[in-house]
Amino acid sequence: MTSLAALRDRFAVASAGERVLPMHPALGGLLPDAQRGTAVGCSGGAAVSLALTVVAQPSADGVWVCVAGLPTLGAAAAIEHGVALERTVVVAEPSTGSEGRWDDSRWGEVLAAAIDGFDVVLLGPAVHRLRVGTARRLQARAQARGAVLVVVHPERGAFGADVVLRTESVHWHGLGQGHGVMQQRRAEVTAAGRRMPRERRSTIVWPLSSAPDEQLTGHVVPGHVVPMRRTG
Repeated sequence: MTSLAALRDRFAVASAGERVLPMHPALGGLLPDAQRGTAVGCSGGAAVSLALTVVAQPSADGVWVCVAGLPTLGAAAAIEHGVALERTVVVAEPSTGSEGRWDDSRWGEVLAAAIDGFDVVLLGPAVHRLRVGTARRLQARAQARGAVLVVVHPERGAFGADVVLRTESVHWHGLGQGHGVMQQRRAEVTAAGRRMPRERRSTIVWPLSSAPDEQLTGHVVPGHVVPMRRTG
């Protein structure tokens, strides 16, 4: 089994001296950069898409990203949102077997190692079973290490967020009356937080995958951590 510590030693490449991580241009009107040590929450009907957009630019710039608690994430979806698969590692708890679902203690250990080893950690809904005290300790650890936490639906769990991106409405384009193909997804998004004097609003458009003919593979092995990859 590949350990988070081994991946940390092998793959962590970004300098903790960089105080901010630039965000994707699509987020320019909402969150042009993310301060190290902070947490970005993503809520609403397209929360996962927002979270992937937040991690897209750092991964493209050479930062390694750890995704935890989001076992359904597929490679095609990650590519569609600009995430570099070769620098993305997914952590998933086992769904079957004697070990069973991870408890608060086990998730705490796994996420502490992820925060120590990766500059960006995306937290999916599965981590919301954590106790408030554990989540607060992990956020303090992230602040001390300079890691950016990206939390999907922070309102549903114990993790707080310094800035929350929320989709207010989502519209698909390309479909007609019984015909057509979905081509774009357009979302109205707001950004608010204690670091912002007032709420910001913008529109984000997500295209579908631009590489439909490629064979896309993303691996999530229960109890393991493995990089996602693209093969062609």
